[in-house]
Amino acid sequence: MQVLFTDYVQPDLDLEAQLLRSAGMSLRIPDPQCRTAEDVVRAAGEAEAVIANYAPLTLEVFAALPRLRIVSLPMVGVDAIDLEAARAHGIWIANVPDAWVAEVGIHAAAMALSLVRHLPFYDRAVRQGGWNHAATGVLRRPTSLTFGVLGCGRIGRMAARAAAPSFGRVIGYDPFVEEVDWPGEIERVADRRSFLNRPM
Repeated sequence: MQVLFTDYVQPDLDLEAQLLRSAGMSLRIPDPQCRTAEDVVRAAGEAEAVIANYAPLTLEVFAALPRLRIVSLPMVGVDAIDLEAARAHGIWIANVPDAWVAEVGIHAAAMALSLVRHLPFYDRAVRQGGWNHAATGVLRRPTSLTFGVLGCGRIGRMAARAAAPSFGRVIGYDPFVEEVDWPGEIERVADRRSFLNRPM
């Protein structure tokens, strides 16, 4: 099976090529990377599978590639794919529903904590050759603050779990999560306005 990797953000695709080779497949890597539907069609050749990040996979792409059987995305979102056109052409779409959930959630909590403790400002001051612990203003204890999550899906829940040990309260707002499915570690706020206007 021939696989086209349309576009990527990592430095190289050595690992991906090795994994596909070990499974008896070959990998096509276009240079330059695909940015348009026309680029994908031009690069595809006899590809039966496509791995894509952001390259658009449209009706025109599917119509022009009769050998194509599956499109895989190494991420959650499928925004760049015309799903109806894929279905009409019998093309399977695969994604990774849990991709980056832990990474993004923990990173969000870490960034909030670093701001509360003024770490970016201290870092900047030290790099400029200075140090004054009082230069950034009064530090507040995270345990006296509230961590808010706007959107309590997988990433929001992970951020809440990561923040909970450091912050005094964790509140959240999400109109799309039913009461029965609401995560126990997040105190629910009834509406967006009260979430945004809530005192820290």
